[in-house]
Amino acid sequence: MSFKNLASSNSWGSDLNGSLRLGKRLNGFASVNVFKMVTDGGSTSSLGSNGVTWSSRVNATSELTPTLMVQGSYFYRAPMKIERGEFSAMQMANFTVRQKLDGDRLAVSLRVNDPFSTGRFRIRAGDDNVMQVTERTFGARSAFLTVQYNYGQRRRSSSGGRSREMPQRPSSSGWEAISGGGRTGSNDSLLPGVQDA
Repeated sequence: MSFKNLASSNSWGSDLNGSLRLGKRLNGFASVNVFKMVTDGGSTSSLGSNGVTWSSRVNATSELTPTLMVQGSYFYRAPMKIERGEFSAMQMANFTVRQKLDGDRLAVSLRVNDPFSTGRFRIRAGDDNVMQVTERTFGARSAFLTVQYNYGQRRRSSSGGRSREMPQRPSSSGWEAISGGGRTGSNDSLLPGVQDA
């Protein structure tokens, strides 16, 4: 059976989205979709369907402490009738935990995809003589551990803008920074072979 067996197919639906913000303590997003599809096999076929389904997605992020952040998402799609069969329900969840260490220098994140191994779809179709059941898994169940470390120190400009690294040059006493509008240090720190005018 394929859509080539059908004479006509009509579908329509609607979405509803919403978000919630409670500062850094909780940020959430949710969406709901309702979908209807009607198919007709025509005068030469008895195939046809008239099914309604809905799906929903929820995402939430929370900073439990200034250094600990958690995030979770969940997706669900309800069963749907098709020609001589049905799409089964489908669902999947993901979770992330991020912990800051040593101020903002070090951060460790753990992300888990589909921890309950529910990411799959199942189709049941047939007639009075033959019934076929097809089930597939996405293989999305996994875990990722990420370590991020920031090193080095930036100097903040006197204008209060973004910090930037200052270029340096060798001098008789070591290394000195070169400002954008000229040179710094005493005459002894000039580059070799250069004298004051």
